[in-house]
Amino acid sequence: LKNILGTAYHETTFFKRLEENINKENANKTYKTVYYPESGKFHCNCPGRWRAFDGKCKHIKALELKVNK
Repeated sequence: LKNILGTAYHETTFFKRLEENINKENANKTYKTVYYPESGKFHCNCPGRWRAFDGKCKHIKALELKVNK
């Protein structure tokens, strides 16, 4: 997990997480996509996450592909 290109790995006493910051083109927006390996859950703060039927925005799907390689 620590060697996935474009991500930052953080480990604390409480949990581990893998973060990826996405800069939206044509706007001043940055979205954070996070993977928690201990629970296997993903989170993204973009509006597409709650719009998606399955709760997985394009940022989560892209990070899932990187993690599952």
